[in-house]
Amino acid sequence: MKKILRILFLLSPLIIVGLAYYEMNVWHPPLNPNIPQPVSIETLLEHNETYKAPMELIITGDVFNKSDVDEYLFLDGINDGYFKVNCTGLNISSIEPGMTLELRGYSFYDDPEKQYFVAIEFHIAISYSIYLSIPGAILILLILFWGFKFQIKDFSFSRKSAEDEKNA
Repeated sequence: MKKILRILFLLSPLIIVGLAYYEMNVWHPPLNPNIPQPVSIETLLEHNETYKAPMELIITGDVFNKSDVDEYLFLDGINDGYFKVNCTGLNISSIEPGMTLELRGYSFYDDPEKQYFVAIEFHIAISYSIYLSIPGAILILLILFWGFKFQIKDFSFSRKSAEDEKNA
């Protein structure tokens, strides 16, 4: 192999990693504003002029507090601040502080008089516990070790039984 090809093969992963690192913290505006855009709270607050009200957004955040009188939710924001979400028309009685929510709606943070996010739909994020994962892992291991005949001498799996191998 020629020396120039070796140098190119060695440099190409470095160039790709360098470009990926460069693009990691660069914000890009949405390509198609007609589809719902998943946006973080930090990005929405930093670039509120881009994500205006006709654009439908999807945000995820942790509930800090809720106001039952005005139907507002306060999510954990940036710099120990709170992200104000207007939930008028939604039943938020099942939401408790500390829950993680996925909200779909419209941002009015570009308007200095309003400064809130209007939610039209929400989903409570459910995380699965380890107590549900352990039986599933045991079941998979049983299928692997019992169903595929694990052989301890060479740490391999085989679909054929030992009797079939002796007859062949």
